[in-house]
Amino acid sequence: MNGIIGAVGQNTASILLAVIAVMVAIVAWQAILHRRLEAQRRVFARLTQGVHIGNLEEVLLQHVDELRSYADRIARLETHADATSRELQGCVQHIGVVRFDAFDDVGGQQSFACALLDRHRNGVVISGIYARSDLRVYAKRLDRGVPNVPLTKEETEAVAQAAAGPAS
Repeated sequence: MNGIIGAVGQNTASILLAVIAVMVAIVAWQAILHRRLEAQRRVFARLTQGVHIGNLEEVLLQHVDELRSYADRIARLETHADATSRELQGCVQHIGVVRFDAFDDVGGQQSFACALLDRHRNGVVISGIYARSDLRVYAKRLDRGVPNVPLTKEETEAVAQAAAGPAS
């Protein structure tokens, strides 16, 4: 025992330096762990923000339930968007209007041809022929851009204008 005490007594400075080095290492390690713990606390605070549950497992389960709910809602919205897109294909998307003078004695381009087409070029051409004593309106159906009866020059121009223009 005297040998150990004697060795300690002779190496007190070295032992003291070793103990100080170990203590500095422990303090440094404690600082690192403290930073990590604070980072984890911030993450936990963000996870539990607005939630009145104390247990991390319960918070995570609640978040998973919310994510499932959002996924279900997104799926329903995608289904609705697809149905709406299909419906819109049959709606008027292209419009072409040509104004003209049907007769030499009537000016002001009061006659017109209006083409109303869907995405597939189905639709109608409505023409209004203005004369001094009356106005006559005609409608001609189009299936895939092909009329059911021959079109006038102005009606053909209105269809071409509608087909060339952007969807409205």
